[in-house]
Amino acid sequence: MVNVRNQYFNNSDFRQAPYTTTAGSTKNVSNPTARRPSFPPFRITFTADETPSELSIIKDINKHCRISLSYGRYAAAGRNKSFLLYVNTSEQFDRLMDKNIWSMQICSLDCSIDLPSKVPSSYSIVAIGVPAQWNLAEFELDIKKHYPTIIKIERLYVNGGIPISKVRIDFSSNEEVNKVIKNKRLLLDDENISFAIQLYAASLRILRCFNCQQYNDHIAINCPHKDNPTCFRCGQNHAYNPHCCNKICCANCHQDHLAGSPNCPIKIDERRKYQNSITSSINNKTKKNNKLFLHPFGQQRNINVIYLVLHLIQLKPFKHVLIQVRS
Repeated sequence: MVNVRNQYFNNSDFRQAPYTTTAGSTKNVSNPTARRPSFPPFRITFTADETPSELSIIKDINKHCRISLSYGRYAAAGRNKSFLLYVNTSEQFDRLMDKNIWSMQICSLDCSIDLPSKVPSSYSIVAIGVPAQWNLAEFELDIKKHYPTIIKIERLYVNGGIPISKVRIDFSSNEEVNKVIKNKRLLLDDENISFAIQLYAASLRILRCFNCQQYNDHIAINCPHKDNPTCFRCGQNHAYNPHCCNKICCANCHQDHLAGSPNCPIKIDERRKYQNSITSSINNKTKKNNKLFLHPFGQQRNINVIYLVLHLIQLKPFKHVLIQVRS
């Protein structure tokens, strides 16, 4: 095997991905059950002014699509014409991603169906050891020969935009990504070039109101500015419009990206604050537990209680149990 990988090297072509990673962004594949996937909603928009109840929509979809869904709600914006449908499992998600099973009418009303543009994080893995100098466009063409359901490959970066030898790979099929996880390797070609993999773990999610775009305060249904919404695209105050043609401007930092962008400095700062608060809460709880355990007589009291419980369960008379409780 001579210079099999040389075709991928291109030192001058780094594609900056909108995703940045830290050490906590990947997990080892030894525990595939540790992932708790969440799924983006399917959007159903009715053309008529009158809309059916939430329960009747779910019942009709379950009957027509031969599926068993249990939750959906109308979007907070859009005058209750857009219904958000949520799935519970990857099998349900895969089934509803098939456009052929959808009807053009739900509850005898005309509607349009918008499939999720993003896949759940559980449909993604991280390939390890992919040199930072490789041209990902050519790498993607070759890897898709073995895994046709791959829909996106992105280089991961550390702070400052420095590329690392890890790439995120998104699949459209849960079945295929599970096969890769089971094999613990990602094959590149027939010459047995392969890469170790890790589970992909999405960044810590923070709360954002989809009405006013504010972080970590409330959700849209409780927004105090319901009558004065802020556009997620242009940052101006007007009704929700997914096709807004105004110049893109973040409502929070006023830079040229959408509200909620992972590159938004306000979002990065809010995520850091949220992470720090979680860490602080865990540390305080640990200190409290340690303080209780390290009490001069706390350990003796704990031992006494254990003895008492064990003897009571066994229905045996307890003897030689030290009752030493002091304050």
